[in-house]
Amino acid sequence: MNRNQRMNKVVYLENIKDRKAARRGFQEWQRYFPSLPSFNETTRFKDLPDEVISFLAEDEGGRYLLQDLIMRALDLGIGADFPDLPPTELNALLDLFFVLMDLVRFECMRRLGWLEEPLLSTEPIVTMIRRFHREGPPPLLEVPRIASGHPGYEEYLQLTPMDQQAFLRRSIPRAVALFKEKIGHHA
Repeated sequence: MNRNQRMNKVVYLENIKDRKAARRGFQEWQRYFPSLPSFNETTRFKDLPDEVISFLAEDEGGRYLLQDLIMRALDLGIGADFPDLPPTELNALLDLFFVLMDLVRFECMRRLGWLEEPLLSTEPIVTMIRRFHREGPPPLLEVPRIASGHPGYEEYLQLTPMDQQAFLRRSIPRAVALFKEKIGHHA
């Protein structure tokens, strides 16, 4: 077997593992959102409807759904088991959970026109979870570039790069609240 055949076989096996992880991982999501099309191994945060992004960004139930997705996708149990994991395992999964929360909140901001395309927005959610579990999540998720549609854009431009990151993170609660309000008016 040559190198290309081996690589194709590895990619194919990873696709099968992602499909199985997605089937397990999104079980609870299907229960919460039965009227939505199926979530699967190709689902990305940017593919999710506004009401799902809003729910994941702020509600306690959204936090539970992300924890449940992590636990089921990695075949470690269910979301309710998340806080009862041994500390070493829990710490690694908390890092992963916080990265996913950042990505959800950045997606809210992108939909408001406040951010350019966030990093990792093209990667399927389950693929990220499995990869980060194997390799570890990035130590600090690089924040996306702010868009000119952000209400504090001019102020942002005057800041140092470190202060720009802090500025962007401080605007997350306002963005989530505005996003909830925006989709509430369209429901």
